[in-house]
Amino acid sequence: MKNKTARLLMSGLLLGTFATISSLGNTSCYKGKEGYIADSIMYTPRLVTVIPGKSQTLSPSINGNGSSKPLTISIHKIHGVSDGQDYTEEFLQQVPVSEWIAEYTKKETTIEEVLKKRKDVMRPLLEMNPVSGKITINEVRENGILPVGDFWLDIKVKNVSGELISKRAIKLTTRAYNTYTVSTPRVGGEIKAADVKVVRKGDGTALNVKVLDSDGNVVPLDSLTHVLDKSMTFDAFKNFGKSIKDGVSTYQVLFPWPEFGSQRIYMQREETIKDPVSGELKKEAKYYFDFTFNILPSGNWDMTIELKK
Repeated sequence: MKNKTARLLMSGLLLGTFATISSLGNTSCYKGKEGYIADSIMYTPRLVTVIPGKSQTLSPSINGNGSSKPLTISIHKIHGVSDGQDYTEEFLQQVPVSEWIAEYTKKETTIEEVLKKRKDVMRPLLEMNPVSGKITINEVRENGILPVGDFWLDIKVKNVSGELISKRAIKLTTRAYNTYTVSTPRVGGEIKAADVKVVRKGDGTALNVKVLDSDGNVVPLDSLTHVLDKSMTFDAFKNFGKSIKDGVSTYQVLFPWPEFGSQRIYMQREETIKDPVSGELKKEAKYYFDFTFNILPSGNWDMTIELKK
């Protein structure tokens, strides 16, 4: 009796084990043949902030949670966090985007030479890479048209097994558009502060730079010593042409600049003095000022730097 019972138990265990193995085998075969798509696909990070006024690629990564690859990813719907309004059409509207068709070498000497290396194409204001899921914002213009606020992005994910909608996969935050930025100037010597004002004066390719002393007199830029970094710098604009009139230096420029790093201005005023002992002439720094700026849209721009003692 005991032996019979033992044989029955052993038989049951073997059958259970075989069923488990068969089940695992069927699941593996099913995934390999028919595919699998998880209902918990998500992005990390989920919260993404857009810097207004410039083209940029955001790189949140998608977690398929075991879904069969390849995945095809697209925008399904974009809606406001607070009002629930549908903003999909606004975000996906076609806008002109400048693309490079030849290498930018930094050795170009005219604006025309640079323009020949660009062409305008129509692209969505917001687009998603269907393979990586990366988001690109195509926003470089005088008047920002990117909706401002907090938005949920619902994402459509497809693979061999079908498709699903991942709701609120990404929270996208945008802020008010800025046509330019200027850092707080650093000053030294006789100068105690500096105020930089930037104003757009219509269409064109001119950057007019004027420096005023504490009495409101124009300080010719050529009387100041430029000390520049090795990247794209303020002084590089002279490659496209520079002229001086009434102490105002006009540079021919091409905004938006091919590289979006800030431009740096470092200038110092020197004075030639005579050593009272040796009689030797030498230069002595009276003051300096230093700041960075980034102008986004094309046009004629006036930059006024007011120095204060």
